[in-house]
Amino acid sequence: MYVSSELKTWLMEARFELGLDNAGLAALLGVSLRTVERHSAAGGVRYEADVRKVIRALHPKNAALAKKLAEAAGMDLVALGLEPRPDGTFGMGPQAGPALSSEVMAIVDAVAEALGVGPEVALRGIAAAFTTARKLGFSLETLEETFRAPRGGW
Repeated sequence: MYVSSELKTWLMEARFELGLDNAGLAALLGVSLRTVERHSAAGGVRYEADVRKVIRALHPKNAALAKKLAEAAGMDLVALGLEPRPDGTFGMGPQAGPALSSEVMAIVDAVAEALGVGPEVALRGIAAAFTTARKLGFSLETLEETFRAPRGGW
């Protein structure tokens, strides 16, 4: 991910506001300290998903700074589901819905990062997978067991 000087400045401000040293940032991002150190020239982030995690952690503490960071990264707090649309609804993409919890967004970010896609694409994929699983009569437990220890191949 390209990190402009403006984005790096806001990332450093966000880290200061959150009290995050390299170890704290590594914990927030779910990566090793060494990974953050390797990417220190970019403010410690590697992917857009990392910036989204910082924004989500920052928003409850300092919404104005979160907005500046999001704008510098080419993101929008409404699109991230952190602030309501003009009609008062929350959600990502064109469909209105309830705000996604930080836990759900962490899952979406993990899938997006693993697939190398944006969160909107990952969210659509996750929704399609669960819709299909439900139609086929799979329980969440069955899916978890299947994904954990797949048999055979594609």
